[in-house]
Amino acid sequence: MLIGFVSPRATPGLLALMTVPAILAMAIAGRLERPLRPGMLEAWMGALGIYLIINAAWSVDKGEAYGKVAFYFLILVVMSLAATAFKLLEDETLVRLRRAIALVVIVGAVFLSIESVFEQPIKRFITSVLPMLRPPKKHIEVDDGWVKEIGLYVLNRNIAMLSLALWPAFLLMRDTFAPRTARIAVCVVFALTAAAVFRSEHETSMIGLVVASITFAGMKLTPKIMRALLIAGWVVATVLVVPIAAASYSAQLYKAQWIPKTGRNRIVLWGVTAAKVREAPLLGIGVKSTKPLDLEASAKAAWPKDHPYPLRTGRHSHNVYMQTWYELGAIGAAFLLGIGLLVMNFFARQSQDVQPYLFASFASTAILGALSWGLWQPWFMAAFAMWGVLVLMVVETQRAKRVP
Repeated sequence: MLIGFVSPRATPGLLALMTVPAILAMAIAGRLERPLRPGMLEAWMGALGIYLIINAAWSVDKGEAYGKVAFYFLILVVMSLAATAFKLLEDETLVRLRRAIALVVIVGAVFLSIESVFEQPIKRFITSVLPMLRPPKKHIEVDDGWVKEIGLYVLNRNIAMLSLALWPAFLLMRDTFAPRTARIAVCVVFALTAAAVFRSEHETSMIGLVVASITFAGMKLTPKIMRALLIAGWVVATVLVVPIAAASYSAQLYKAQWIPKTGRNRIVLWGVTAAKVREAPLLGIGVKSTKPLDLEASAKAAWPKDHPYPLRTGRHSHNVYMQTWYELGAIGAAFLLGIGLLVMNFFARQSQDVQPYLFASFASTAILGALSWGLWQPWFMAAFAMWGVLVLMVVETQRAKRVP
């Protein structure tokens, strides 16, 4: 997880490595010969995987599409192994694991707050001493062999990784440290994260932190109402994203100066994508087809003078819900709707004192998917998977709270 905070692009490889300790834990417990028993969520995600195999058959680049589907199945394997392995670990081991993850997130928050607030001094020093680690030249400024500046946006992925881990980590801190120490740790990490997020250039994480904080407070004060609002929000995001995007474009919100330029750009590309969804509303255009079709059309794409962005879909939709409709159609959107509802149902079955952390984490994750990167970017897929593994571990460690 610490490597993920420092180098998010390494997350896919880290995810694959996570299978090793899970398999070892199962082997030690003598469970390798027993088949895994999937629950409703696992079965639903497995059914989505079967649909992805079928859907990839009409993708523009079938080889790349099936590669993404294979990675999706790796995610399912990792999460199934993790869910089983966590149940087999002794309580003492879970306590040590809980403490280690809590400390890792504290270190990650300290590191990213320093990097974000002080313009990446650690990365600038390391990449000056080790030039092979430098980002591409377009992202940096070098003077006399020393890296003087790195674009702050380079940290966006790192900030997103911290946002995904934050709320489960708060629960780990609460259960790991003495009450007073835990309160101090949570407040300090929240302050460090807020400093890192609001000093960064990643507006999505800013929105996510605010929405997650409101969700946490709502779950503390009126949990039933907050859960209902989250369910309604998920339904709207997955079912109505296309008409909402079309209406926003028709209302010319891309001209609204109070919206950041990146947001106005996305209103245009979402509007264009919403129009194209009508061409294949049920089955979509195929897995990972947005990028090649956009590249093909980009040379001839019109760019009206009053638009901040040309009439293109972009290489990806910067919106998981929209990209799902465009590439996977209504069937894919139905699967995505079901996944979110099943996850929230799982969270609702946990103890009342745990739910605020879990639902706040869900809200943050849902925002990150709504406004950020593309659905099939490997590090992004792996980041969501690692969030899922962390949540599974957090839930399982609740039974180890009795261990001193």
